[in-house]
Amino acid sequence: MPAKPVKIPAPLGGWNTRDPISSMNPMDAIQLDNMIVDTDGVRFRPGYTEYVDHSGDYVNSLIPWKTQFGERFLSADKSGSNHRLFDITSSTASTIKTGYMRSVWDSITFNGSLGLVNGADNPQKLDFTPGLGVKAVDMSISGPSNPAKLSVIHAHKERSYFATGDEPAFWYSQVESLGGTLTKFPIDRVSLTGGNVIELSTWSRDGGSGPDDYIVIFLDTGEVLVYQGSDPSDANDWSIVGRYSMGRVLSVTEYGGKIHAVTEEDYNILPDDLLTKGVRKPSKLSGAARDAVRKYGGQWQMFIDPAAGLRIVNVPSPDRQQHVLNLRTSGPSRFTIQANVWGRYKGDIYFGGLDGKVYKLVENTDDAGTAFSWAVQQAFTDLGTPLNKNIPNYRPFWTTQGSFTNNSGLAFDYNARSFIQSLETASEGPSWDTSSWDTTDWGTGNPAKSEWLMGAGRGQNVSILQHGTTTRSGTFHHTDYRVEVSDDIL
Repeated sequence: MPAKPVKIPAPLGGWNTRDPISSMNPMDAIQLDNMIVDTDGVRFRPGYTEYVDHSGDYVNSLIPWKTQFGERFLSADKSGSNHRLFDITSSTASTIKTGYMRSVWDSITFNGSLGLVNGADNPQKLDFTPGLGVKAVDMSISGPSNPAKLSVIHAHKERSYFATGDEPAFWYSQVESLGGTLTKFPIDRVSLTGGNVIELSTWSRDGGSGPDDYIVIFLDTGEVLVYQGSDPSDANDWSIVGRYSMGRVLSVTEYGGKIHAVTEEDYNILPDDLLTKGVRKPSKLSGAARDAVRKYGGQWQMFIDPAAGLRIVNVPSPDRQQHVLNLRTSGPSRFTIQANVWGRYKGDIYFGGLDGKVYKLVENTDDAGTAFSWAVQQAFTDLGTPLNKNIPNYRPFWTTQGSFTNNSGLAFDYNARSFIQSLETASEGPSWDTSSWDTTDWGTGNPAKSEWLMGAGRGQNVSILQHGTTTRSGTFHHTDYRVEVSDDIL
């Protein structure tokens, strides 16, 4: 039978770690590394450039801080046994204070000041004065027997809230007070599981900070308690309005009036996933989430950047990796950046590395001078017919800038790839508006890469595998196949 053309779109459904490979949607991917699922294809993730060097070890905290004099950017790192706090607003590491026992800080901005807790050092209160810089002092706290054990800090309805993570209670301040005299609120009298408070957050019906905000209390048993009101000491102004059960929470962040959480079961969105009482279909990353949580302990982080439309879960594997969701397309993928912590400052995304440096994500570039690797394998598909088939030619269709290496091959019937071949394209000149005018030839924009390649192998289902390196932007749009269909069914 003569070869017929077949076009398969790029995996716009994204990386799927939940479904068995043999039952995947053709729009899903078995592997999708260092790429982002976009509307017209899957594109390379941004690269990054060095922002500041701490000359230390791990960067453990990145803290944006909006003061009345403008936004500041702080970081904290570990250098040997010394943990340090820096102001990196001007892209230099200006020391604020050293000698801490830990550098993983939880933070809130309250009345212009910055409150920090880490579970080992006395809670800190920071203030900024132009010309004098940032000053950090021990926060004034009374009530807890050992304020240094406070590891969770949260602001809700003009009060500051705290928790140690190892007691069935939280602590709350007076109105409009950061710290000060704290009052203990026991949870064991209302909890059905007797768990300890390990996280505090807020969700809202109006998508922001409004009168109907609820405070959400997470226990280490997986129980979630929701309270309405502003004064825990007043029974007429404080009542429990929800009680739920879910996997133990490792990290939460607030976005759009909802809570995004890393749990033992999945990457969840609250209250959506709580209101369905577990009936809601697991996310495509549920398999990766469960496996990673079981395997890796340490500093988990759920980070969201609204401008880029990305939700990034930083997985504390030895070499670090990120489970990424494009919030605009709902397509997940994986990054392999050696990042320890993520932060957002003045609209840009930054991460702290394992080398004592802070880096800034930059579109259409490499990784601090080095090409980065990428990989994608589309789900197996029978190309619309259960008959056995040969594929003499295939064509992955790309638009790219700069140097580009693509190693590709085909796999049949859920087996390993049958072969691999390489296609390498050199840069055709600098991109528009990035080189000096009238000194170099302009590049051709986003030239299409659409060479037909020789196929090999035979089977009912086929999957294309691609991997390579790049230094610039690029988008994979679809794959064209020339298919010879046999009359037999395997």
